[in-house]
Amino acid sequence: MSAKTQKRSTNSAKSSKKNSTSLIRKKKRRIPKAQRRRYILAFSCMLLLFAAGITGIALRNTHSTSASHEYRIIEISYGMSVRDIARTLRDEGIISSAWGFQWHVRREGLDSRLQAGTYRLPVSLTVKEAAAVVSRGYMQHSHILVYPGHTIEEIARQASGKTEMSEAALLEEIYREAEKRGYPFAEGFFFPGTYRVPVEGFSAAQLAGEGFDRFDQWKEEHREEIEQSPYSLEQIVITASMIQREAGSREEMPLIAGIIWQRLEKGMPLGIDATTRYETGDWKNPIRWEDLQRVTPYNTRRNTGLPPTGISNPGEEALLAALRPEDSPYLYYLHDKEGQIHFAESYQEHREHIERYLR
Repeated sequence: MSAKTQKRSTNSAKSSKKNSTSLIRKKKRRIPKAQRRRYILAFSCMLLLFAAGITGIALRNTHSTSASHEYRIIEISYGMSVRDIARTLRDEGIISSAWGFQWHVRREGLDSRLQAGTYRLPVSLTVKEAAAVVSRGYMQHSHILVYPGHTIEEIARQASGKTEMSEAALLEEIYREAEKRGYPFAEGFFFPGTYRVPVEGFSAAQLAGEGFDRFDQWKEEHREEIEQSPYSLEQIVITASMIQREAGSREEMPLIAGIIWQRLEKGMPLGIDATTRYETGDWKNPIRWEDLQRVTPYNTRRNTGLPPTGISNPGEEALLAALRPEDSPYLYYLHDKEGQIHFAESYQEHREHIERYLR
């Protein structure tokens, strides 16, 4: 083959290759811009739906779904990771999704704010609620509110519902504490107020001791006045406990105290039905006639003198009223159906008040 023929053949091969490449390129189709936009939009919608689904799973039950009053004591230790805390809460039934808890905590930037401690948590919280509690740490303690007029049984019942201590254990410790301090009875010496106690690791003996400590502090503050009173500390406490249950307001307390002391001095039965209610343990229903007829130490209609113990734990206002009674000519009183008090000097006037205000 001549050089000229070889060159022509080479050029022909190159041209053929070029044409082949051109044909391949022509076979590739470009997707129109409008169609590309539709693809991108569809893909974005899928991503949004996926993200919404994940968020819904993470934060499902945005409101607590359980009306249960069941609680768990949860210990969050120092050094626990968010993952560890989430698993602990899930395993104890506080939350349903450990992953959801972690996701929420990190999204809200609460990682460094989760606090170690002991928590008393209701079951079936949302992850948002659980994270709020553990990040604030406000459930490491319970507040036991001892209202003036509560009995020691009511105090023990309330404390057992907010801490790990049992009702029976606290009652036993209250009686033991009264005996240890030389008081002849326990009812009346547990001072009302707010008691902030850990939900775990706080014994019944500690709570009982604090209740009596507060009473002893009040007693020390009024020692001189108590010593100058014609009545013993025990008589003052018993009378104050009755005043606390009888009075409709603090303004009534000194007058009721004066009436009680006068009736005692005259040897008259006190006729205070709250003492019978204390004995029966029923503070809500009408007193049964047969209960008022029974001769018992707490029936102040049938007996003269004070009942053997307090009938509640009085607050400072009732104690001071018993310590500082108001003199008056009255020997009787009653509350009408509206709660208004009416005083009487004689039994006849008292009977008229009964007919007028209670019939």
